[in-house]
Amino acid sequence: MDQPGRFDRIMSWALPAIAAATPLVIVYSLQRPNVGQAYFFILATFIAAAAQGMAWAFNFSPMPRRLRAPLVLFALVAAAVLASLPASRSQIFSLKQLLLPAAGVLFYMLVTASPLRRAILPRASLAMMAVGGLLAIYGIGQHFGIEILNYSDVVRKNAVIATIGHPNYLSSVLGPIVFLTVSLYFSARRKAWGIPALGLVLLCLCCIILARTRSIWLGLGVATLVMFAGGALYSRRNRAAHPIVGKLGLGILVSLIGLILFGGVVTLSGNPIGLKERLGSQKEISSRFFYWNAAIDLGRERPVFGRGYAMFDPEFWPYVLRQQKTAMGKYYRDMLPAVSGTNPGHAHNEYIEAFFETGVFGLTALVALLGFFLYCGWLRMMREPDERAAFQQLAVLCALVLMCIDASLAFPWRLPVSLIMLMLTLAWIHEFIYDHETT
Repeated sequence: MDQPGRFDRIMSWALPAIAAATPLVIVYSLQRPNVGQAYFFILATFIAAAAQGMAWAFNFSPMPRRLRAPLVLFALVAAAVLASLPASRSQIFSLKQLLLPAAGVLFYMLVTASPLRRAILPRASLAMMAVGGLLAIYGIGQHFGIEILNYSDVVRKNAVIATIGHPNYLSSVLGPIVFLTVSLYFSARRKAWGIPALGLVLLCLCCIILARTRSIWLGLGVATLVMFAGGALYSRRNRAAHPIVGKLGLGILVSLIGLILFGGVVTLSGNPIGLKERLGSQKEISSRFFYWNAAIDLGRERPVFGRGYAMFDPEFWPYVLRQQKTAMGKYYRDMLPAVSGTNPGHAHNEYIEAFFETGVFGLTALVALLGFFLYCGWLRMMREPDERAAFQQLAVLCALVLMCIDASLAFPWRLPVSLIMLMLTLAWIHEFIYDHETT
């Protein structure tokens, strides 16, 4: 590997700073905080990418010599998106919306191409953990009426929002931070990190409880099962991992007890969580199913290359009006009150929306990309001789599992901070897979 220069050392701090600063950006009128955060992340990442390109051109930084499988898979996804643009109602609008995912991919490439990526990854993770802890504290304070920012009424109706703008958006960030915290705990050699790591995990989980989100809890449950099952399978190959599996089970038990006690304290304090009401919200559940059905129906009209990136919202109401004139329309009239007066924005399912936007081509490329990281990351973890390193890799894989589950009920990859968490997680797995190779 070529020796890193001064520019690489600067970038090794600049990239974590971009990740950590994005969720703290405060925007005009606080009506849509994620919009301003997206603009900041796009601008900062494109500037960093331009600087990196100039550094490569003038030989201030060593250029990567190998083209690896993830970049080919990212290129396939990009090709699917470009192939869908001719069908878009507005190519300019689609291209504008593509700036955010393009910035996310550039962020991933900047991290994985750096000769100091082994320094960038823990720095960025620690930065996001620190910011996540602050957001969780602020979110918990909001539940109890402590507010220091002047949010608009549109946003204020959501009780726990921190600086991101919606409980679902916040939870899609705090959920992966839980597993990144566990991962960095296993990579640390000092046992003293156990208590602060457990404290941060409990803090994030408590905030998620108060946020009353559904999809993230499904993701947390599945990812926890995967982690425990993966640890058990790995311990069959490496007996030295048996104590770690026991500590992992103890940590899960302590977390559950802590969450139960927290829920009881919140209820007794006169600030009920209202989780039953949230889980049984028929309006939101009905609207989700209707959005999914609309996206699938519209996608079937252009099944190969789709209808264009970010076109679900513009296509939704014309579809509803057409559908209500058909014989099948009467079967969906009971759902109309759940969606009336709103613009869905997204299909609330990344995979269905990918089919709508980019057809079978794009959905296949997306599944192949995620499948590569999950499968190859799992194989690398099972072959890791160091038990603590193996559990570090397993925890990062579980963060990706959580995000894949969350994406089936929401749209986290269209949000700047959640996208950062996804790309940071993919960059970690990339490093685990290729850490034995040179740049």
